[in-house]
Amino acid sequence: MPPRSLFKSSIYRALRQLLLLLCLSLLFTSGFPHTTIAQFDDDVVIPESVVTFQVRLEPEKPRPGEHARIIVDLQIHPESGWHVFSVIPGEGDFAPIPTSLTFEADPLILIGPVYESNPIIAADPVLDMVLSYHLMKATLFQNILIPDDISGGTVLNKGGKLRYQACSERICLPPKTELFSLQIPLGTGTVRTEYKIPQFAVDSPPEEVSEIEDALKEGFWGFIGLAVIAGLLALLTPCVFPMIPVTVAFFTKQGEAGSVWSRNRRNVYSNRYAAFCCFRCCRSSTVCHKWLG
Repeated sequence: MPPRSLFKSSIYRALRQLLLLLCLSLLFTSGFPHTTIAQFDDDVVIPESVVTFQVRLEPEKPRPGEHARIIVDLQIHPESGWHVFSVIPGEGDFAPIPTSLTFEADPLILIGPVYESNPIIAADPVLDMVLSYHLMKATLFQNILIPDDISGGTVLNKGGKLRYQACSERICLPPKTELFSLQIPLGTGTVRTEYKIPQFAVDSPPEEVSEIEDALKEGFWGFIGLAVIAGLLALLTPCVFPMIPVTVAFFTKQGEAGSVWSRNRRNVYSNRYAAFCCFRCCRSSTVCHKWLG
């Protein structure tokens, strides 16, 4: 190949390499600012107060010899999936720190370990493991016994520590320990029956309200409407539906006679059946029990 051709080919090769480097540099410089902005756009906003809590005593004035409970109510930030973990430690080397409650007992007597309201058991998206945690709110309990040798009418000043770790859907905050103080005013008198043994109820059971009670809350006519619908549905039951033709034929035949006695008999039967249906429907409702005393 002539020297002139070799010179031209080397120039073209150098230009191609230079153009390639220029394209790569433009691509890199154009993509880098967007990546930086995206990182700032994805910053997590941490609320000022992720967890707040209040401490109370149940009963408010326990008497010497009675069982009582120290109750800590936690309110957790409702957005971004913020939660705190259960008092039961998770399994695994990287499990989060469980929530704990310690209390200065002396001269009180601690009864059993700390327990909690029912937690949620699910997979944690940040730690990638199945954990027990609380959303929105949580309640911790510590049972105590007031010794008999403490005189009633005094006030005990006690302190405690609440330790927890809060996590959202994306991050976990470092564990936090908060101190609190609690005044325990002691009542006077004999031991009350309801506080002779420790209480361990954590969540109030849902109130079961029947459809009849719902209708009674809407008023008298709502109850009557429900009774009519229930009566029509009762006609379709296997023990009632076959008797409808027989009953209709019987009263039709009695009506053809045209006597006053047959008409009165038909009215008495209808009124008794309606009263019986209303009585059975009302008897199954606790609200009707209150009305009837």
